[in-house]
Amino acid sequence: MSRRDKIGQWLIYLATFLWFGFEILVYSKVKNIAWWKVSEVNTYITMIVLILLVSYIFFFQEYSYYEVIIILAISVVVCVSTVRSGRNEIMSTWLFVMVAKKIDLDKIVFISYFALLIFSATVIYLYLIGEIDETVLYRGGRLRHSLGFIHPNYLGIRCFQFITAHIYLRRNKIAIWDYILIGGAIYFVAAVSNCQTSYYALATLLVFLMLDRLFSYFIGGRELYLKVLVLLALLVNCVSVALTYIDVMKYPVLQTLDEYLSRRFSCCHKVMNFYGISLLGQQVQIYGVHFGQIYNKYFLDMAYSALIIRYGLIVYVLISSMYICSMIISRKNNNPMLVIILCLYAIYGIMENTMFSLRQNIFLIAMAQCLYVQPRGNEDKQPMRARIKIIM
Repeated sequence: MSRRDKIGQWLIYLATFLWFGFEILVYSKVKNIAWWKVSEVNTYITMIVLILLVSYIFFFQEYSYYEVIIILAISVVVCVSTVRSGRNEIMSTWLFVMVAKKIDLDKIVFISYFALLIFSATVIYLYLIGEIDETVLYRGGRLRHSLGFIHPNYLGIRCFQFITAHIYLRRNKIAIWDYILIGGAIYFVAAVSNCQTSYYALATLLVFLMLDRLFSYFIGGRELYLKVLVLLALLVNCVSVALTYIDVMKYPVLQTLDEYLSRRFSCCHKVMNFYGISLLGQQVQIYGVHFGQIYNKYFLDMAYSALIIRYGLIVYVLISSMYICSMIISRKNNNPMLVIILCLYAIYGIMENTMFSLRQNIFLIAMAQCLYVQPRGNEDKQPMRARIKIIM
């Protein structure tokens, strides 16, 4: 690797650390860093990250003619959708995907892992010594703590992000202690923040890992298992949008499912029914004002519904296709853990609308596999764990 490539990679790693890390502070009770407000620092960080990414695109990364055509076409669609929706989550994600041609995903995940550890520990420490307060809520008579974050859900989200990054980095040497760590995280999230989405997601991760180990004992078992996960991610996406489109309250079985998922489908259906679906995005006003008080006029908490309603049908099809494609490529490149985590996030998208935001899902960078043809030597060397092979 040339010196120029190394410098370019370090620029992206720095941009990732700044972009991913400071988001943790933004959604905490930390108001100031020295004499600067956190909101002001975040604005400067965003500008610095943008400069780093654009500089890398124009001065450090090389493109083939095919890549230029594809990237320009997608960039135009994403830019138009960003302007029309008034939101930049997809644009920021797309910029990071664009620069990931020669970027090591393991290093990106490690940087996010390190940032989560440092910044989250800082927030909790500041809370414990009384420098910042916390948000305390009740759910069904149970107390929910945020430990310095703006909402208990964000404490749960940080735990979920930390565990997924940890498991991915240890994918070639997962031991009993890693399963215990996941179990401890489930208990902590349930007992402290009581964030249902996060502890359900962590429990699902635990089940996925156990199934992966089980299927690896069969000849062709893991391959079949990974194909099922890809299909599951696709099914979750399509069914979520379909159940948003129809009125689930008319069907008793679907109504029960909707109530179990905190009325995600029916709430998103109201938004879709009012705004409809455009080709290239639209502004969606979630909040209203009544007697000077801001309130939630609509709820759009499902990633797939938010993507298609806010950013439009074209961007929805584009991002969804790249996401599934990255899972297929990861399976062919013998990286089962990446397939597992991407499927986990696909399920996670039912309950949270931040699945397609890089600040919440660092593994979205894997979508770069769909743009750039990587040499076959880059396959993951994750070993098969089976001791005994059983023919299915």
